Amino acid sequence: MKELGKTLLILAMASVANVSQAENLSLKSQTISAPFSISQDPIRGNFLPNPGKEIILLGENDGKGQLAIFAVDERSGQYELYRHLPIGAQFFSFDSDAELDFSIDIGSEPTPGLELASDLGSATDSERLNRLYFLTSDQIVELRPEDSESPFQPRLDIDSIVIKSSSNYLKRANFVRDLNQDTDPDFALADFNGINLYLSQRQQGTAQEGELLSYKHQKLPVLPIVEVFESSVSYTQRKWFLVDMNQDKRSDIAWVNDGELLVHYAQGENEFNQEPSQVAINQQISGQNWWDTRNADGSNLDQSKLDHKNLERMDDIDGDGITDLVVRHSTSSGVLDRSNDYQVYLGQKTEQAIIYSQQPTTVLASEGTVGDIEFVDLNQDARQEVLVSSFDISVSQIIGALLSGSVDQDVLIYVQDKQSGSFKQSISKEVELTFSLSTGKSGAPVVKLADLNGDGYKELILSADEDKLKIYAGVNGDKYIASKAQKFSLPLPQNGVLLSSDDLNLDGKEELLVRYGVEDAEQYHDDLVIISAK
Repeated sequence: MKELGKTLLILAMASVANVSQAENLSLKSQTISAPFSISQDPIRGNFLPNPGKEIILLGENDGKGQLAIFAVDERSGQYELYRHLPIGAQFFSFDSDAELDFSIDIGSEPTPGLELASDLGSATDSERLNRLYFLTSDQIVELRPEDSESPFQPRLDIDSIVIKSSSNYLKRANFVRDLNQDTDPDFALADFNGINLYLSQRQQGTAQEGELLSYKHQKLPVLPIVEVFESSVSYTQRKWFLVDMNQDKRSDIAWVNDGELLVHYAQGENEFNQEPSQVAINQQISGQNWWDTRNADGSNLDQSKLDHKNLERMDDIDGDGITDLVVRHSTSSGVLDRSNDYQVYLGQKTEQAIIYSQQPTTVLASEGTVGDIEFVDLNQDARQEVLVSSFDISVSQIIGALLSGSVDQDVLIYVQDKQSGSFKQSISKEVELTFSLSTGKSGAPVVKLADLNGDGYKELILSADEDKLKIYAGVNGDKYIASKAQKFSLPLPQNGVLLSSDDLNLDGKEELLVRYGVEDAEQYHDDLVIISAK
């Protein structure tokens, strides 16, 4: 194990001495090393009957898939390797139910070989294990790490769009869902004619069998996007959303096709309406990205007169319990004259259903090109604030970027007006986006919101250099974050997206998890750094 040390994170800016005590942070770190190069984001969840969360790392060694499970050891109070397993070539994607918090009842026995951290509490019969699932072309396979002889166990036979018998890499796929709000995970998989739903249901078996878990299969006509070329055909799974569209406390399935919002309403616990109902929305709203949209002759859209709207998200944005729409609006009059903003259509409840106006309630825009956005509640008022990245792609910016190898990127936070639901820009910071002309690859800055000290307010975390983080403490009130930042030193990945966060020991404080990619020094490829507040 390559230990970066307890002093890895060093306060590097003396000017923060006048920051209030509530805004000061003191951090510590642990580095865990996998017996292979890590290729996926760390998977966190209650996978073993241990207090806190375990970490599963996926990667490869000599071209073969590998998996390692780390759990907290009471003797050291740190993560230690629990089990290392090879991953078969028949698996091509994976997903976990950890975010759904579903799985199998467990007891309070500790994991063999590990002494559990006593200050984290103990597992009880009411707690449930999370599971990691793998896909083959015809099966869902469940990982049971506590099973010493057969950790990979078939869970369900499936219909899938994939016909490959083997794969040389793994990708995460969002196929584990909570479709019917029970205590077991459900599954949703696309094929050439729609999506296959496998809804869990429990039935009482014999006295010896006890309660049995089975799945009801239903196929919905959520058709894939098909593109026909001269010598090939492309099938892309259509984006769909699991949201409550009629206020009955059940999740419905919604998707967009040719300017129509189509909804398959839930019927009972284990079925959806086969034929969708239509909800009126702005007819310009599409269900696919502009670069995937074709003209009548099959050519790409003309970027000299682009005007395209794509449904990005369905969620309750303003905290009223009604599903809202977030639409990305892309326009351009040329390659160097492109802009995009995000339009929010707030849902309105009627006696019959939820309706949407033809014009957006509010628009999130900046002077540059808006990148990805993140909705997050910064101050626990049930209304979501918006974190936005924006940059300028003018000719002068491109020339400057070619000379320096970097371009400035604005980090903006928009807050929501309680009365109108409209957003206004409240916070503006700046980070640097880098790229390499020799490799053709661009880096990404660290832009993250996480509650590191457990006070209920999220810190804004930005990269300041290749080896420094700037952390603006979250504060109560209408300022949201402190005006001054603390700087901490540690090796950062070239791709800032590889920094994630989670509350691993369930103490109300989020830890930062840093892994490294192929653009980073090889010595870090098997490392995961865990950073936590003291």
